[in-house]
Amino acid sequence: MRLAIVGGGSAGWMTAVYLDRTLNGTNGPKRVQITVIESPKIDRIGVGEATVPTILKTLQDMGISEKEFMSEADATFKQAIKFVDWNKGRDSNAYYHCFDRYQTSGRDNFSLRWALSGRDKPFAYTVSAQPYICDQNRAPKRPSDKEYQGRLPYAYHMDAEKFAEFLAKTGVERGIAHISDTVTDVNTDPKGIRSVVLEHGGEMAFDFFIDCTGFARLLMSQLPGYGIRSFSDKLLCDRAVAIQVPHDPEHPEILSSTESTAVENGWIWNISLQSRKGYGYVYSSAHCSDEDAETRLRSFIGPRSESVAARRLSFQSGVLKNPWVGNCVAVGLSAGFVEPMESTGIYFVEYAARMFAELFPIFGNNLLLQSRFNELIHSRYDEVLDFIVAHYVLSDRDDTAFWKEARKQEKATEKLQDLLKIWQHKMVSASDFANSHQLFGHLNYEYCVYGSNYLPDKIRIHQSHNGAIVNKAIQTAVQSFSECLPRNSEYFSSKSPGNED
Repeated sequence: MRLAIVGGGSAGWMTAVYLDRTLNGTNGPKRVQITVIESPKIDRIGVGEATVPTILKTLQDMGISEKEFMSEADATFKQAIKFVDWNKGRDSNAYYHCFDRYQTSGRDNFSLRWALSGRDKPFAYTVSAQPYICDQNRAPKRPSDKEYQGRLPYAYHMDAEKFAEFLAKTGVERGIAHISDTVTDVNTDPKGIRSVVLEHGGEMAFDFFIDCTGFARLLMSQLPGYGIRSFSDKLLCDRAVAIQVPHDPEHPEILSSTESTAVENGWIWNISLQSRKGYGYVYSSAHCSDEDAETRLRSFIGPRSESVAARRLSFQSGVLKNPWVGNCVAVGLSAGFVEPMESTGIYFVEYAARMFAELFPIFGNNLLLQSRFNELIHSRYDEVLDFIVAHYVLSDRDDTAFWKEARKQEKATEKLQDLLKIWQHKMVSASDFANSHQLFGHLNYEYCVYGSNYLPDKIRIHQSHNGAIVNKAIQTAVQSFSECLPRNSEYFSSKSPGNED
């Protein structure tokens, strides 16, 4: 089969390398001939610098060395997201969404015990060592640990453009064809897409196409049934302005978490890479002009941003009604986007590539495969939408028109509203989520729900005099990790990060 991926970047090259590895293997003839057509005239978006822990398995499945990847992509470790100023009037105005959660072998009642305590200590610090490790800017592993194996679960922060370049180099070395040319026309037939016309290369026909052209959706927009199921009624933010700056010499530490700080008309991300910092303001264009957003971001960063150019981005929150039509599948931004908050941009590429490989039409294309793929993709976008909206509706900020609108209960889907009602009578638990493909389950919601101080009414008014709950297992883990795990600055100054010994 001849397969063309139109559009490069991290989405196109991740898909190409993943499919080549999983469908063709490492030995023998290639049953799927993969070609990436990438326009030299179109800049890569270059954002999506944070990931979720699924990326480790994806990179391993692609046969990528962690040491090489981290070096080439300027990558660092991500162990959590720290939400700052998302709530007001609290002793602690920040909470962590960690990748680690202490669990007992029997019934897990730590959340209830914490709720019934004096709640002097934030929930995350009661059930995980990771907040302490993040506060100390420590790595989740030692330089001598094996690749993709840490003492604590982790994902990565990375330079998305460098990551795409690394994957492109890897893909070409493995025999993936790379055409640097611009698609000027798309020819369709009853089966889908017959061919594409290139500016310099003329007409080229393939058996199957993958659209990785971003919001342009160059291929998908030509097919029947094209349309977008918008999430704009649930999410207000539709713009971002990003600035990259060198590390502050006075504060050179590399953060172990993504920081998300709520501000007047949205929120600001702060991400540490090995060589620089990345900042971005995600905001609502209905409440803030592009110029004001850039001014606010520069004020947040400080003097280091004065001589650095900003990059402005707009995004559409929603998903294609049919991500797979005929002989064409959309992956990445072409398929859809929710919001940058929980770092799911690259995850959606991972998931789509994985599901397409599983449903690959080796015996011929049919509507059953398409229907199943579309159902799976929609399910993932819907559950990510719920989790992101939950952060807004659970916030108690009401200091601006943006926050008054963003936190309205009607912004939540019926499913999320039902969960919030249930959690007024019980604690969050595994029975609330039944999908085996779920990215964000009860352990993730606990951090968001309890970090926002959303508790059953009868517990909310409960005032315990027992003080903070003590989890001795966490105390022991914190002491052990603090002694054996290096700070990020030490890890990345080591001569052998990611050593496989």
